[in-house]
Amino acid sequence: MAGVTLANRLRVDASGAGVVAFALLLTAGAVAACVTVRPWVILYGLLLTLLLVPMALDLLKGRFDLFAAHNVFAAYFFLDFGLGIINDVVLGQRETVDRAEFMAMLPTALACANLSLLLFYLGYYLPLGPALAARCRRLRSDWKSSRVNLVVATSMAVGILAYLGLLEAKGGLSNFLMGQQQLGANETGVYYLLMLSFRLPLLATMVCFLWARSTIDRRYTIAAACIAAITFIIGGLSGARGMPLRTLIALLACAYYVRPAQSLSKLVKILLASAGVIALTMVLMVETAVRDFGYVPGLSAVDVVEQAGTKTLTVSHFESFITEFVSRFMAYEELERVLERTGKSVTPQDGKTFLEAFWGVVPRALWPGKPAGVAAVAGDLFLDHTATAQIFWFPTLTWPGELYWNFFLPGVVVGMILSGVFCRFVYAYLLLNPNLSGVLLYIPMLLFFQVFVIGGLGAVIIETMMLVIPTTAAYFVLTR
Repeated sequence: MAGVTLANRLRVDASGAGVVAFALLLTAGAVAACVTVRPWVILYGLLLTLLLVPMALDLLKGRFDLFAAHNVFAAYFFLDFGLGIINDVVLGQRETVDRAEFMAMLPTALACANLSLLLFYLGYYLPLGPALAARCRRLRSDWKSSRVNLVVATSMAVGILAYLGLLEAKGGLSNFLMGQQQLGANETGVYYLLMLSFRLPLLATMVCFLWARSTIDRRYTIAAACIAAITFIIGGLSGARGMPLRTLIALLACAYYVRPAQSLSKLVKILLASAGVIALTMVLMVETAVRDFGYVPGLSAVDVVEQAGTKTLTVSHFESFITEFVSRFMAYEELERVLERTGKSVTPQDGKTFLEAFWGVVPRALWPGKPAGVAAVAGDLFLDHTATAQIFWFPTLTWPGELYWNFFLPGVVVGMILSGVFCRFVYAYLLLNPNLSGVLLYIPMLLFFQVFVIGGLGAVIIETMMLVIPTTAAYFVLTR
């Protein structure tokens, strides 16, 4: 595995204490500075510093790992809480909270975000995570080409059949495109078809690409590229821009941790990387254009996509794409409302939101009266029902917000520490299994780590299991 040294990663040394001590000093300095400077500016600067400190220490010690759990968590945290300031303050793209109310509560929300980040690091650098990983069974890595072929073919076949079934349930691709303003509405009644059409092609892509990296058979590289393209198309036409993005992250992690059996020239690497970035950008922009311009009754599916593609090539649409992309990061708006209303107009949940991981697995076809998801309920309670109905996605509850909604500040303290312990455990287990199987099982967790930023634990557990369960099954087939 490239970029990873087992002894360095598992050793719990002074670096963790250094991060915590430095963060405490920064916090003290920020509190002192808040007397004379706008509090939210200081707290935002502190947030960015806390995100960079662990990476900087790893770089100085020569043990930086791009896909280490804490770096992935920091990236997710930056998207919601770093870009969130640009969206809410600079661009002023708030859904329900006016500027005066938002700015009054912003220092409190930023303080909560900083505290959550510091507590995560505290849990991450405790020795508990590596100790738990050391007690787990090691993974086998003796994959066989016949088993790889079986897993890839089966995953793709079932994934494509699920997507075709999804289109059939929605009355065809044109009708499916027409309803993309809210992916949550598109998935009602067909959630498992939607998830299988997303997750199984992703699994096939990972297995095929990992095997391609470990062999000199170029056919697997070509097959992996074709399968990745199919996952991009399915995601783009389903209103799920996160799917091609997750596919790209998975491929990058595979390439990072598994050295190729036959190295490619630098020119080929640059061309492949450029093609991937261009393809991802185009898929995301076309899908955004489909949302913006594709709702014209009577157009065929081909007409809708062609129209969207034409509009994608304009500069104005590119600017619209960037603005719309940033507008998705609205963590502060709902976090402020959670901190303000919980215990007053909103009743604390005492852990009830986590139970969605159990009742949420029941298909709505078997339980027509199944309650709405936690994210939708939170939108109604904290951002008001009328406003929630007008936006194209459910707002970010945030993990600190969900913890506070359940158990107030003690919930934030305990929950963020345990989140750090869990992430370190998963990463330490990867380092104990530096092989194809270890990387294959680590990637679904990379996607799951996002829950420790966005919240909605129950729903994310269900969504993650739609990849974890097939991936685990694939591991047993591959090593049988």
